[in-house]
Amino acid sequence: MNRRDSLKALAVGTVSVGTLLTSCDKKEGTDSTAKGESGVYGRTPEETLRDEKLLGEKFFTAAEYLKTIAQGVQVMHKLLIS
Repeated sequence: MNRRDSLKALAVGTVSVGTLLTSCDKKEGTDSTAKGESGVYGRTPEETLRDEKLLGEKFFTAAEYLKTIAQGVQVMHKLLIS
């Protein structure tokens, strides 16, 4: 197999996988990311209330969030250098 055939195979594989993944959504015209916000994803009323409570809570202050991100960047930097 020469390089052109390999590139063609990669391109066809990429397109076919993308087509398969997007065709798995059975409902047409709906955005799958909005399902969690609209509550149409099969939750009981108790679970919906719990979800709303958890989504309403603030887990990190701005300083804690930035500190966490900085630590993650340091870890990634160490991994990439090693």
